[in-house]
Amino acid sequence: MGSEMCIRDREHYYTVLNSIQLGNDSFDQVQFIAMIDSGWTELGLYRSMIESLTSYVNQKLIENDMDEDIRLLLNPDQQSPKGCVEYNTSMYSDQAALARLIYPTITVTLQGGSTALIDLAETAALYGESEGLQIMCSNVMQMEDSDTIMLGTPFLIDRYTQLNPSEKKGYFTDIVECDQVKAALQSRSNLDGPDETANGSYQHTIWVAVFVAVLGQIAG
Repeated sequence: MGSEMCIRDREHYYTVLNSIQLGNDSFDQVQFIAMIDSGWTELGLYRSMIESLTSYVNQKLIENDMDEDIRLLLNPDQQSPKGCVEYNTSMYSDQAALARLIYPTITVTLQGGSTALIDLAETAALYGESEGLQIMCSNVMQMEDSDTIMLGTPFLIDRYTQLNPSEKKGYFTDIVECDQVKAALQSRSNLDGPDETANGSYQHTIWVAVFVAVLGQIAG
């Protein structure tokens, strides 16, 4: 890898994912390198995972007898957004309820066994309206298989994040309720580890390595 790429990537954090569970499909044949970036608005997944997402949405439409009223937009040549549906807003006026019904929660398992949930319904967005037909999409984009997976907004939303560049570590925890944020921050006054007894504020702690460390593992 060229020097320019290495210099640029020292500004980012990466981690290793052992598996990704999306609906009924599990992707665990190989380990995946994933970038954690708060400035990335989408979740970046590979084509096979996008196909699994599309299949999940389609199955939910069939199970709920919505497949004749809601049209699944496959858009195979469009990098993003993915998981799009077109529907009549007069029939389905509650966007949030529809999103919860058709979009899955993704489980990622990191190297070491920690898990994190990504609820695509929370970041699903509207992408235009024409003649009463609304288009809603999951906040997911398709990556090339040679690229890293991108853990952006859908991964970071509702999750307290603390990165420590000097130790090449990061901490991620799911915040159960907004009023627990202060207690969560106070319990992280040092980097010895999170207080998992503080009002249930911490569900998981996820350790991540900066890209230089990952490169070292790959090179070794």
